[in-house]
Amino acid sequence: PYTTLFRSKRDIELKKDIYKKQGNTEAYREELKNLILFFNDTNLEDYVELRSLFSDKEWIKERDSIIEQLTPGRFLCEILETEQLYEQLLDVLLRSDDKYLLHQYTDLLSEKYPEQLLQIYRENVEKQAESTGSRKHYYQIVEELRIMKSIIGGDKVVDEIIKKWKIQYRNRSAMMDELNRA
Repeated sequence: PYTTLFRSKRDIELKKDIYKKQGNTEAYREELKNLILFFNDTNLEDYVELRSLFSDKEWIKERDSIIEQLTPGRFLCEILETEQLYEQLLDVLLRSDDKYLLHQYTDLLSEKYPEQLLQIYRENVEKQAESTGSRKHYYQIVEELRIMKSIIGGDKVVDEIIKKWKIQYRNRSAMMDELNRA
């Protein structure tokens, strides 16, 4: 199945290049759009290229249609960042369990949306803390708390969490050790 998928992507890329050489803008646009919508490993360059083929007014409708059809993930987040659609980017992060994406966009969004980001982080660390684990598990939780502290208002939220956990999880010595380092 993978080779078929790969071949069809290659076919689209070849068609796209032929249409570009022929000056068939409409067909070229369509193949670029197919690459963007149907292949997760598409790069942002194809998106930027497609964008350049529309007037600003036409692009908004086209862009919104593409964004609506894409699966939430890395590529959609890259597009939302490129388009400076930060509220929609935050919304994708709210609905995602992808910590990597959250970390990647925390700095970008922290000034404009500190409360929402702190809420996402808070839910994540509280869910993580529910289960016992190795020292590494607790170390990772403390790393998340450190990130939270870098967000406006984060110090207060982290202090509340730690205070609560020191009572709730007082019997977890490894966790207490790591929290003391937060």
